[in-house]
Amino acid sequence: MVQISVHGSASRFLPAERGTIEVAIALEHEDRATAMQQVAGLHERFVADAKSFVHAGAATWWGSDQVRARAERRYVKDSDAHRTVQVASAEVRVKFRDFPALSEWFEHAGAVPGVAIGGIEWTLTEEHRSQEERDVRVQAVADAVQRAEAYAEAIGGTGVTLQQLWEPGLRPHSGGAVEGAYVTAMAVAGSRSSIELRPDDIEISAAVTADFLVTGLG
Repeated sequence: MVQISVHGSASRFLPAERGTIEVAIALEHEDRATAMQQVAGLHERFVADAKSFVHAGAATWWGSDQVRARAERRYVKDSDAHRTVQVASAEVRVKFRDFPALSEWFEHAGAVPGVAIGGIEWTLTEEHRSQEERDVRVQAVADAVQRAEAYAEAIGGTGVTLQQLWEPGLRPHSGGAVEGAYVTAMAVAGSRSSIELRPDDIEISAAVTADFLVTGLG
C-alpha cells in the first residue's frame, strides 16, 4: 500500500466591485468646545455627502462615528515646556459602487484642511465573493486530485483513493497559512487637478493538502 500526500491550490483575479473610503476629520484648539464645534461642522457636511451618494445610487452604504475629543500635550521646540490642546475627531465611511464618484470625493475631501483619507478598501460584493471562494476551493481540490493521479501513474498505479483532505493549518503537526482571500494594493494615477483611482484586481485563492492511497499497484 502506497500513500501519496499532495498540495492543491487555485486562484483567480477579479476586478473590484466596491470601494469603501474612510474620511478622517481631526482638528485641534485650546478650547475643547471650539474644537468639537469645528469638527462637528465638517462631520455634518461629509455625512450629508454620504447620504446623497447612497440616495443617488453611487454608493450602497455609509457609516459614521460620533465626534469625540481628547486632550494632547504639545511640547515647545527646544525646551521642556509644553501646552495642552484639545483634539476633536470623527470618521465617515462610504462604500461606493461608482468609482468615478469615489475618485471625485477622494479629491474633494482630501483637499479640506483637517481632513485626511484614512484608506480605501477594495472588495467584491458579498454574494459574488462567496461564490468565487466556493469555486476556487473546488478547483484546489481538483488540482490535488490531478497531482496525486500523476504521481500514481508515475509509479505504476491505475488511480487514487482519497483518504483525508486538509485546509492549511489544520493538518496535525504542521504549519501553514490560513486559506483565504486578500485585496491587493490600491493604485492611484492622475494630475494635481484630477485624480483617478484604479484598484488592482482582487485575488481569491484557496489551498488544500490531501492524502491518497494509490490503487492498481501490482
